[in-house]
Amino acid sequence: MKTDLQCVTQKSIIWDKIATTSHCFEMSMDQLERKQTGCYLTGLTLTEVMMKELVHQLREDNREFSSLKFLEPCVGTGNFVFAYLKAIAELNLPKNDIESVLNNIYVADINDDALTLYKSLMTEFVDAYFGISLDESYFEEHIGGGLLLNVAAEQISYIDI
Repeated sequence: MKTDLQCVTQKSIIWDKIATTSHCFEMSMDQLERKQTGCYLTGLTLTEVMMKELVHQLREDNREFSSLKFLEPCVGTGNFVFAYLKAIAELNLPKNDIESVLNNIYVADINDDALTLYKSLMTEFVDAYFGISLDESYFEEHIGGGLLLNVAAEQISYIDI
């Protein structure tokens, strides 16, 4: 069993890894590709402030987190999702509520490399913060590609919702 200090250290390590990975990923992308695909990183510090505010407002409105849906249509490496889940973690919800929160998170992106990083980071994050293991079936059900138009495709076409 992990001590509180080990849990805090593990959470800090994964949080720093998310910040570094997302920043390095964006900086490694070609500027033209970023422009064509609309790939712009919202930094982890800003997303953390935004999601803390959102969660605070939802609590004031007496919203039940386990029933809320969360869609991130341009997830990239996942900063908004991770900031949301970090704010949720501070609520100390029961494990079954956390599982419901996770099952209500849906993401999409046209960048397969970003989605690969997101899956890896999400697996580590959820384990570190909640002690929950995610398998490939979770990602198959909760990740989609481009929602309306995939400009990275060889033949650009409308994707019916």
